[in-house]
Amino acid sequence: MDNVVVRWIVDAWWRLARTARGKPLGAIGGGIVLTLVVIALLAPVLATADPVAQDADSILLSPGADHWLGTDNLGRDLWSRIAHGARVSLGVGFVSIALGSAIGGLAGLVGGYYGRLADAALQQVSDALMAFPTLVLALGIVAILGAHWPAL
Repeated sequence: MDNVVVRWIVDAWWRLARTARGKPLGAIGGGIVLTLVVIALLAPVLATADPVAQDADSILLSPGADHWLGTDNLGRDLWSRIAHGARVSLGVGFVSIALGSAIGGLAGLVGGYYGRLADAALQQVSDALMAFPTLVLALGIVAILGAHWPAL
């Protein structure tokens, strides 16, 4: 049984290597996303300081051993802020993709099941949504729902 698992893992790595060789930009993008996910999951371990703690003695320090990316104008550690901020950013990204996929999939199912009238109505709604500039639409949604996102 162990030999089967090892063979499956080796085959998976070879398939991944072939795909990366054929599509190097996709492999680079996947590597960046994987790195961000690992940083976000390990943020409490990887962070060198409290991301919100202010230190008046450490204002605008350059990168060093204590502060890997330096500090900001309030003395907060930038690496810790990026590591903890990745959690929120990835959470928002994954939730928005899941929500958009669910709504789009449901709209496609409704349009396909009910036929011409429902399909035409859904197409008009999607055309109206695409007519809005994305930033204006995002600002409107934030104005309606509020800017708070729960911590992960």
